[in-house]
Amino acid sequence: MTQISIYCFPVGINSVEIRSFTFNLLHWNQRINWHDIQKVKSRTILGLRYLVISGSKKCQIYVPLFLSKQHQFEQELKDLLEDSNPLFQALL
Repeated sequence: MTQISIYCFPVGINSVEIRSFTFNLLHWNQRINWHDIQKVKSRTILGLRYLVISGSKKCQIYVPLFLSKQHQFEQELKDLLEDSNPLFQALL
């Protein structure tokens, strides 16, 4: 189930944004700039934990919390974010 979830909700990060290559009704990929993150909530889907990031353009990105290198991934996120960012706060 974990492999299917990672395949269905792939996530990428860079210095400007977080992106997911999942399909919604309008786009194949979702992008949210770090400064556009408005809300982050925790969600469990089929026993797997995610953070759901909502941006100002009403898109959502599901960030898995069960990766094999989860600590490294979270540290990379924290390095890119300001302390006041909702995603940074959710990772504490």
